[in-house]
Amino acid sequence: MVTESNLPEGGCWDAPFRKAPGGVRTVIVVAAVLVDVDGRVLVTQRPEGKAMAGLWEFPGGKLEPGELPETALVRELREELGIDLTESCLAPLTFASHLYDDFHLLMPVYVARQWKGEPRGLDGQAL
Repeated sequence: MVTESNLPEGGCWDAPFRKAPGGVRTVIVVAAVLVDVDGRVLVTQRPEGKAMAGLWEFPGGKLEPGELPETALVRELREELGIDLTESCLAPLTFASHLYDDFHLLMPVYVARQWKGEPRGLDGQAL
């Protein structure tokens, strides 16, 4: 996490940021930091056959056209993990922004501490 106290002197990083080429599309993907009653955080491993297979990530997914981020996250958590939660249980935490070769990823990240059901990998992902 970057805080004001760990930024380099002058308040900016030396490394230049890549600029998006003209016409690059932005893909919005939402993710959840699920924290259980014991303080454990759930991460999932991308299954074989998917891009970046084997990497660990917070659960979530892409928005459908016209879908709000919170609505998409509730849907994705139900589809991927078989858990139910309400939008009111999601609190905005942070966001990530990353430029890939062919698109710009913008990812709002939410935290949730309350849901119904036991998470399980319905898409073949390890938890």
